Amino acid sequence: MKKSSKKTVPAKKSKSMKKFQSFKWASNQDVNEVCLAGDFNGWTPVPMEKTNDAFQALVELEPGEYQYKFIIDGQWIHDPAAPKATLNAFGTTNSVVFVD
Repeated sequence: MKKSSKKTVPAKKSKSMKKFQSFKWASNQDVNEVCLAGDFNGWTPVPMEKTNDAFQALVELEPGEYQYKFIIDGQWIHDPAAPKATLNAFGTTNSVVFVD
C-alpha cells in the first residue's frame, strides 16, 4: 500500500480585523492640553498629539460602535464633528464613532 503524498498544512490564523480610527480636535481657542477618553480605553484620559492646527490621536479598534469624549484643559466635551451623539448615564452627551 502506497503512502499518501498529501501534506496537511495548518490554516493560518486570521489577521486581526482592527483598524486605526483617527480622532481630531481643532479649535481656534487657546488650548494647552487635549485628551481622549472612551469606552474603548475604560474612559481613561490619554493625551493627544498636538500638531500645527489641532490635536490628534490614532486608536486601533475592532469594528463596532464606540462612545468617547475629549477632555480639553480638564473639561469633558463631546465632539461636535461626530456623526452621532448619545446621552450617557450622567445626563451629558457622549460622541459616537463607528468603525467598519
